[in-house]
Amino acid sequence: MAESNVLDSKFERISLAMDRAVIEKSLSSAQAEAECCGLSEVSTKNGHSHRWEFADGALVLALDWRWYDQSKSFAIRPDMNVMVLTIANGNQVIRRIEKRYED
Repeated sequence: MAESNVLDSKFERISLAMDRAVIEKSLSSAQAEAECCGLSEVSTKNGHSHRWEFADGALVLALDWRWYDQSKSFAIRPDMNVMVLTIANGNQVIRRIEKRYED
């Protein structure tokens, strides 16, 4: 399916950028590639997450980024950053990859 090929190509490009983001310990590479691939930031209700989406018919390519504080009492720890890239058709996830880094 042509739609799937376009999204698969974008998925691969963003996935490689996510690898760079992990090495750099920064979302910047993944965000820039997602935006270059036509994904637009959409509103989220959580202040600790962001989402970028690109729709092609019923298929949606999405990059989600969230972070959380791993610290506990008397133990300062870095924040955990989680990037999840998906292709979905409605509620059915067709492809998914997750990358994490601490900063």
